[in-house]
Amino acid sequence: MNAAAVTAIDLFFGFAMMGCFLLLRPALPGSPLAQGIVFGLIAWFFRTLMGVAAQWLMFTVPPATLFYELCVGLLEMVLIGALYGVALPVREAQR
Repeated sequence: MNAAAVTAIDLFFGFAMMGCFLLLRPALPGSPLAQGIVFGLIAWFFRTLMGVAAQWLMFTVPPATLFYELCVGLLEMVLIGALYGVALPVREAQR
């Protein structure tokens, strides 16, 4: 495995998700933390849930593995979203 390529890809995806959050933030309800959690749930749906559904349809994967991916993906996306919501500054026009 090429560690430099994996790191570069992870950084790119992290910044891309942060950019999507900043673009969607004005339309998300609630406090900054709530906005982050809602974004995390949206990201979980499109990233994890749809990926697990595709795996379930295309491959023979044990149900326990699919359930694990759903749960871990949910935790990961909600935590990342909450971190975005709390760590990224809110512009005055959004308050």
